[in-house]
Amino acid sequence: MSLSDTKYSDTKPGIQLDKVMNQSETGSHINNKDSKHDTSRGLESNDRETTYFSSRVSMSVAESFQIWIDGVGGYRLLLADQVMIGQAVPHSGVDVPILADLSRRHAWIRRVGSDYVLDPLSPTSIGKQVATQPTVLRDNNTIGLGRNVGLRFRKQHPLSSSAVLTMISRQRMEPACDAVVLMGESCILGPNTRNHIVCPKWQEDVVLFKKNGILQVKVKQNYLIQGRPVTGIQEIKESTSVQGEDFSFFLERVETS
Repeated sequence: MSLSDTKYSDTKPGIQLDKVMNQSETGSHINNKDSKHDTSRGLESNDRETTYFSSRVSMSVAESFQIWIDGVGGYRLLLADQVMIGQAVPHSGVDVPILADLSRRHAWIRRVGSDYVLDPLSPTSIGKQVATQPTVLRDNNTIGLGRNVGLRFRKQHPLSSSAVLTMISRQRMEPACDAVVLMGESCILGPNTRNHIVCPKWQEDVVLFKKNGILQVKVKQNYLIQGRPVTGIQEIKESTSVQGEDFSFFLERVETS
């Protein structure tokens, strides 16, 4: 076991809160009294402090889909509230596998309310600041993993808690994709530049959303699912094609290694 693996062990029993950092480029360390974003809401607390993660959860693979959009690209949709980032090796069980020199389990990203918290297990930075404890991510933060892996975190749509991770270094995710959508209640596709997936030639937005754990699609116009004419809201099942007058995409469930 390396020194870094010892320092950032993913089995330590608890992580205490720290004071909020007020740097514009970095995220904020979590503090239930000082944080303007109140990331401690809904978490167990006592008179002295709030323990953000009472214990490390066991490894669980997020339900995920790959979406291939004609004329736009390929994207990964992760539906769980917490995802693991790590090295792309067989049977690693990570949700965001990256072909790079990383730890197999390098960092968690967890959604807490409308916030996203980065929980490092191996050497990680946010902007120019080394991250050694759970830190709230802000829109446009850069995340450094290991020696040379870079990601950008975006949470730009004002009406959605979903966020997007894109590679800003030369490495790539596996399977290859243009970005990963950390899906809260919805993923919005369309021409608006603040959408999670920007589709410049589309005339209007298409919304993917979760209901009772099931992925569904909402389109205003008449459209086709698997070549069948439909309207309104429809469930998305495995290997599903969706087509409209000016858009076409294909969704398939991803089996994580």
